[in-house]
Amino acid sequence: MFRFPRLLGKKPHHLKHRDLRPEGASVRMGIRDFLPATALVSVCILWLAAATLRPQPDQTQIGVVFPPNYSGQDVLSRVADAGGRLVREGAWPFIAVVAADDARVLARLDELGALFTVNPLALGGCLTRPAATSPS
Repeated sequence: MFRFPRLLGKKPHHLKHRDLRPEGASVRMGIRDFLPATALVSVCILWLAAATLRPQPDQTQIGVVFPPNYSGQDVLSRVADAGGRLVREGAWPFIAVVAADDARVLARLDELGALFTVNPLALGGCLTRPAATSPS
């Protein structure tokens, strides 16, 4: 027959380490208890963001980010030197959406100072300048 030691007032030997706190005491969790879970969630979100922002292999239009000190003219000349075509300017002068018909264009853009490439479909809103509103 199965016995319920807690109901009978007896504590089984395998639960002794759990019963060291006084009866009725609550378990208090601190911020350090949540750090492993927070770190895991952060890594997953960053990995997912990187996977989403990466250009797909069959994409012909690529968002290219140059160093922030490059002007629009610098970016345009580097895109032309790499053999790409400028589709549109980005929200800032150092961002451009480039039509790259050849994989060598991306390699050449890297040589000419591009920091990284992004999927323009994923960041479409961030890669365009906001429209100027006219006063009514």
